[in-house]
Amino acid sequence: MIKIYGEPPSRASRVIWLAKEAKLEFEIVPVNILEGEHLEQSYKSLNPLAQVPTIIDGDVSLGESFAINLYLAERYGGDLWGMDLFERAAIYQWTLFAGATLEPAVAPIVINRIILPPPAADLEVAAKAEFEVLRSLSRVNSVLDGQPYLLGDRFTLADLNVASVAVNAVAGKVNISDSGPNVEPWIERCLERPDCDLTVEPPTNTSPEMLKKLAEIRQRR
Repeated sequence: MIKIYGEPPSRASRVIWLAKEAKLEFEIVPVNILEGEHLEQSYKSLNPLAQVPTIIDGDVSLGESFAINLYLAERYGGDLWGMDLFERAAIYQWTLFAGATLEPAVAPIVINRIILPPPAADLEVAAKAEFEVLRSLSRVNSVLDGQPYLLGDRFTLADLNVASVAVNAVAGKVNISDSGPNVEPWIERCLERPDCDLTVEPPTNTSPEMLKKLAEIRQRR
Protein backbone atom coordinates (compact mmCIF):
# COMPACT_ATOMS: atom_id res chain seq x y z
CA MET A 1 0.00 0.00 0.00
CA ILE A 2 1.50 3.30 -1.11
CA LYS A 3 1.06 6.22 1.26
CA ILE A 4 0.64 9.66 -0.27
CA TYR A 5 1.21 12.46 2.23
CA GLY A 6 -0.68 15.55 1.17
CA GLU A 7 -4.14 16.40 -0.07
CA PRO A 8 -5.80 18.60 -2.67
CA PRO A 9 -5.49 21.40 -3.41
CA SER A 10 -1.73 21.01 -3.52
CA ARG A 11 0.88 19.37 -5.73
CA ALA A 12 -0.28 16.10 -4.20
CA SER A 13 -3.20 16.34 -6.64
CA ARG A 14 -1.07 15.25 -9.60
CA VAL A 15 0.31 12.29 -7.64
CA ILE A 16 -3.19 11.18 -6.64
CA TRP A 17 -4.30 11.52 -10.27
CA LEU A 18 -1.45 9.29 -11.45
CA ALA A 19 -2.11 6.74 -8.70
CA LYS A 20 -5.72 6.50 -9.84
CA GLU A 21 -4.78 6.26 -13.52
CA ALA A 22 -2.34 3.44 -12.73
CA LYS A 23 -4.94 1.68 -10.55
CA LEU A 24 -2.59 1.59 -7.58
CA GLU A 25 -3.57 0.74 -4.06
CA PHE A 26 -2.84 3.86 -2.06
CA GLU A 27 -3.75 5.73 1.07
CA ILE A 28 -3.95 9.50 1.33
CA VAL A 29 -2.44 10.79 4.56
CA PRO A 30 -3.76 14.35 4.95
CA VAL A 31 -1.19 17.06 5.62
CA ASN A 32 -2.93 20.37 6.23
CA ILE A 33 -0.56 23.08 5.06
CA LEU A 34 -2.83 25.89 6.24
CA GLU A 35 -2.65 24.46 9.76
CA GLY A 36 1.13 24.08 9.52
CA GLU A 37 1.13 20.29 9.74
CA HIS A 38 3.90 20.14 7.13
CA LEU A 39 6.16 21.93 9.63
CA GLU A 40 5.69 19.36 12.39
CA GLN A 41 8.72 17.24 13.15
CA SER A 42 6.83 14.03 12.43
CA TYR A 43 6.37 15.14 8.84
CA LYS A 44 9.78 16.78 8.48
CA SER A 45 11.32 13.44 9.39
CA LEU A 46 9.87 12.22 6.07
CA ASN A 47 10.49 15.39 4.09
CA PRO A 48 13.15 17.63 5.67
CA LEU A 49 12.17 20.50 3.33
CA ALA A 50 8.63 20.36 4.76
CA GLN A 51 7.15 20.19 1.27
CA VAL A 52 4.03 18.37 0.12
CA PRO A 53 3.70 15.71 -1.22
CA THR A 54 5.78 12.80 0.00
CA ILE A 55 5.18 9.14 -0.73
CA ILE A 56 6.17 5.97 1.07
CA ASP A 57 6.29 2.88 -1.14
CA GLY A 58 7.81 0.05 0.85
CA ASP A 59 11.38 1.09 1.51
CA VAL A 60 11.13 4.04 -0.88
CA SER A 61 10.53 7.50 0.55
CA LEU A 62 10.31 10.22 -2.06
CA GLY A 63 9.41 13.89 -2.31
CA GLU A 64 8.94 16.32 -5.24
CA SER A 65 5.69 15.63 -7.07
CA PHE A 66 7.18 15.34 -10.56
CA ALA A 67 9.90 12.96 -9.35
CA ILE A 68 7.23 10.92 -7.58
CA ASN A 69 5.18 10.69 -10.76
CA LEU A 70 8.20 9.65 -12.83
CA TYR A 71 8.98 6.93 -10.30
CA LEU A 72 5.41 5.64 -10.03
CA ALA A 73 4.85 5.68 -13.78
CA GLU A 74 8.09 3.83 -14.51
CA ARG A 75 7.44 1.22 -11.82
CA TYR A 76 3.68 0.78 -12.14
CA GLY A 77 2.29 3.00 -14.87
CA GLY A 78 1.95 0.70 -17.88
CA ASP A 79 0.81 2.75 -20.87
CA LEU A 80 1.40 5.96 -18.95
CA TRP A 81 5.12 5.32 -19.24
CA GLY A 82 7.23 5.40 -22.39
CA MET A 83 7.26 2.30 -24.56
CA ASP A 84 10.80 2.93 -25.78
CA LEU A 85 13.79 5.19 -25.17
CA PHE A 86 12.40 7.96 -27.34
CA GLU A 87 9.02 8.07 -25.59
CA ARG A 88 10.71 8.03 -22.20
CA ALA A 89 12.96 10.90 -23.24
CA ALA A 90 9.89 12.87 -24.36
CA ILE A 91 8.20 12.23 -21.00
CA TYR A 92 11.26 13.52 -19.17
CA GLN A 93 11.34 16.55 -21.48
CA TRP A 94 7.69 17.44 -20.88
CA THR A 95 7.98 16.82 -17.14
CA LEU A 96 10.94 19.18 -16.92
CA PHE A 97 9.02 21.66 -19.06
CA ALA A 98 6.10 21.46 -16.61
CA GLY A 99 8.29 21.96 -13.56
CA ALA A 100 10.97 24.33 -14.78
CA THR A 101 9.22 26.41 -17.44
CA LEU A 102 5.44 26.35 -17.08
CA GLU A 103 4.94 26.15 -13.33
CA PRO A 104 7.24 29.12 -12.49
CA ALA A 105 5.21 31.18 -14.98
CA VAL A 106 1.85 30.01 -13.60
CA ALA A 107 2.79 30.45 -9.93
CA PRO A 108 2.60 34.30 -9.84
CA ILE A 109 -0.85 34.09 -11.43
CA VAL A 110 -2.12 31.60 -8.85
CA ILE A 111 -0.66 33.66 -6.02
CA ASN A 112 -1.97 37.02 -7.18
CA ARG A 113 -5.30 36.06 -8.74
CA ILE A 114 -6.40 33.18 -6.53
CA ILE A 115 -4.59 33.06 -3.20
CA LEU A 116 -3.87 36.64 -2.16
CA PRO A 117 -6.82 38.98 -1.54
CA PRO A 118 -6.64 42.64 -2.58
CA PRO A 119 -4.83 44.83 -1.85
CA ALA A 120 -2.05 42.28 -1.20
CA ALA A 121 -2.41 40.81 -4.69
CA ASP A 122 -0.18 42.32 -7.37
CA LEU A 123 -2.24 42.14 -10.54
CA GLU A 124 0.55 43.68 -12.61
CA VAL A 125 2.84 40.79 -11.71
CA ALA A 126 0.10 38.36 -12.71
CA ALA A 127 -0.41 40.13 -16.03
CA LYS A 128 3.30 39.94 -16.85
CA ALA A 129 3.36 36.26 -15.92
CA GLU A 130 0.43 35.59 -18.24
CA PHE A 131 2.58 36.49 -21.24
CA GLU A 132 5.11 33.82 -20.23
CA VAL A 133 2.37 31.25 -19.68
CA LEU A 134 0.91 31.82 -23.13
CA ARG A 135 4.36 31.74 -24.70
CA SER A 136 5.06 28.39 -23.02
CA LEU A 137 1.66 26.95 -23.94
CA SER A 138 2.22 27.95 -27.56
CA ARG A 139 4.87 25.22 -27.61
CA VAL A 140 2.25 22.75 -26.38
CA ASN A 141 -0.13 24.02 -29.05
CA SER A 142 2.35 23.39 -31.85
CA VAL A 143 3.05 19.82 -30.72
CA LEU A 144 -0.67 19.07 -30.50
CA ASP A 145 -1.25 20.10 -34.09
CA GLY A 146 -2.65 16.95 -35.70
CA GLN A 147 -2.51 14.72 -32.63
CA PRO A 148 -4.64 14.47 -29.47
CA TYR A 149 -1.84 14.08 -26.91
CA LEU A 150 1.74 15.23 -26.44
CA LEU A 151 3.25 11.91 -27.52
CA GLY A 152 0.68 11.14 -30.20
CA ASP A 153 -2.50 9.10 -29.88
CA ARG A 154 -1.96 7.89 -26.30
CA PHE A 155 -2.44 9.71 -22.99
CA THR A 156 0.81 9.46 -21.03
CA LEU A 157 2.54 10.90 -18.01
CA ALA A 158 3.66 13.78 -20.22
CA ASP A 159 0.05 14.91 -20.58
CA LEU A 160 -0.75 14.35 -16.92
CA ASN A 161 2.19 16.34 -15.62
CA VAL A 162 1.81 19.28 -18.00
CA ALA A 163 -1.98 19.41 -17.70
CA SER A 164 -1.74 19.41 -13.90
CA VAL A 165 0.05 22.75 -14.19
CA ALA A 166 -1.81 24.18 -17.17
CA VAL A 167 -5.16 23.79 -15.45
CA ASN A 168 -3.96 26.24 -12.81
CA ALA A 169 -3.53 28.82 -15.55
CA VAL A 170 -7.18 28.26 -16.42
CA ALA A 171 -8.10 28.70 -12.76
CA GLY A 172 -6.06 31.91 -12.78
CA LYS A 173 -8.23 33.32 -15.57
CA VAL A 174 -5.67 33.01 -18.33
CA ASN A 175 -7.38 32.93 -21.71
CA ILE A 176 -5.41 29.91 -22.85
CA SER A 177 -6.99 29.94 -26.30
CA ASP A 178 -4.63 32.85 -26.99
CA SER A 179 -1.79 30.30 -27.06
CA GLY A 180 -3.39 28.52 -30.02
CA PRO A 181 -6.45 26.45 -30.88
CA ASN A 182 -5.18 23.08 -29.67
CA VAL A 183 -4.46 23.70 -25.99
CA GLU A 184 -7.96 24.12 -24.56
CA PRO A 185 -9.38 20.99 -26.26
CA TRP A 186 -6.35 19.04 -25.01
CA ILE A 187 -6.92 20.20 -21.42
CA GLU A 188 -10.57 19.23 -21.77
CA ARG A 189 -9.56 15.73 -22.92
CA CYS A 190 -7.30 15.38 -19.91
CA LEU A 191 -9.94 16.64 -17.49
CA GLU A 192 -12.54 14.28 -18.94
CA ARG A 193 -10.57 11.24 -17.86
CA PRO A 194 -12.49 9.38 -15.13
CA ASP A 195 -9.52 9.36 -12.77
CA CYS A 196 -8.90 13.11 -12.99
CA ASP A 197 -10.42 15.18 -10.21
CA LEU A 198 -8.19 18.22 -10.12
CA THR A 199 -9.51 21.04 -7.96
CA VAL A 200 -9.85 24.27 -9.90
CA GLU A 201 -12.01 27.35 -9.66
CA PRO A 202 -13.93 28.19 -12.84
CA PRO A 203 -12.63 31.31 -14.59
CA THR A 204 -14.80 33.83 -16.35
CA ASN A 205 -12.96 34.23 -19.64
CA THR A 206 -12.89 30.79 -21.19
CA SER A 207 -15.28 28.75 -23.28
CA PRO A 208 -18.65 27.45 -22.02
CA GLU A 209 -17.41 23.90 -22.67
CA MET A 210 -14.42 24.37 -20.37
CA LEU A 211 -16.56 26.03 -17.70
CA LYS A 212 -18.93 23.08 -17.79
CA LYS A 213 -16.08 20.60 -17.46
CA LEU A 214 -14.55 22.43 -14.52
CA ALA A 215 -17.94 22.60 -12.81
CA GLU A 216 -18.38 18.85 -13.22
CA ILE A 217 -15.00 18.22 -11.64
CA ARG A 218 -15.85 20.41 -8.67
CA GLN A 219 -19.11 18.46 -8.17
CA ARG A 220 -17.26 15.13 -8.18
CA ARG A 221 -15.00 16.16 -5.31
